[in-house]
Amino acid sequence: MANEMTINNKFIENLTAQVKEKQANGLTVPADYSPDNALTGAYLWLKDHPDILTGCTPASVANSLMDMVTMGLSVQKQQGYFIKYGNTCHFQRSYFGNVTIARRYGMKDITANVVYEGDTFKAEADPATGHMRLVEHTTDLFSTADKQIKGAYAVVTMQDGSNFLELMNWEQIKAAWRQSRNYRDNGNGVHQKFPDQMAKKTVMNRLLKSIVNTHGDSYIVEAMRDSETIDTVDVIDAEVTQEIAENANAIPFEYEDISADPEIMAAEEAEFRELQEEANAE
Repeated sequence: MANEMTINNKFIENLTAQVKEKQANGLTVPADYSPDNALTGAYLWLKDHPDILTGCTPASVANSLMDMVTMGLSVQKQQGYFIKYGNTCHFQRSYFGNVTIARRYGMKDITANVVYEGDTFKAEADPATGHMRLVEHTTDLFSTADKQIKGAYAVVTMQDGSNFLELMNWEQIKAAWRQSRNYRDNGNGVHQKFPDQMAKKTVMNRLLKSIVNTHGDSYIVEAMRDSETIDTVDVIDAEVTQEIAENANAIPFEYEDISADPEIMAAEEAEFRELQEEANAE
């Protein structure tokens, strides 16, 4: 079993050696990323949250830390979080983690909008590339409060000026939410309280992952898959873990994207607690 003694200096040193071996075999680490600092930060974070480690196998703890480093992410920057399922520890990317990785592959900006009943919306395939592109979206923002959400879309602008569009209708969005353990169709969680924001985050995450899977090397893609083996949609709620862990210590954080609404972050805190309670009960 993993315990406080499992996560110690020797444990981190062994992982650091494995990272260097991966680098020798082709793993590229971002210039502004320090694996040593990320591992040390995760080590300190996990020491402050022994409940996540209790009962977890040493191998799963090591694998979760390696996934974090392979993707060039930091738990202390809200780019992902650790969660326990049964006797295994997993690292799951947050929305901020997806943004961070996509920016390394040339993403300049990402935005998303909700399409409501009554909106005028049109998208078409670019005849030259086959990629979908936005043609028109007209909405009345002052009359959307009582209207049904019909879907959502996200647009990414790359450094070279190219754009990519991702579309999801309402049924596709709800189907994605249902993949999360903590979502209930008739629940009263963050998805019901903030359906517009959650819909936007869902379609943005889908587009971000597409960029990473297209441009990432084999190490990154494999780590991405590993961090999605439990819940493919829990990345939408991922920001909450660091929010819970760090707010108690009053540590400020710099957010990667202005779409992090404080009200949503607060709601996600309660949602994550439900997620962790369910995981602990299994």
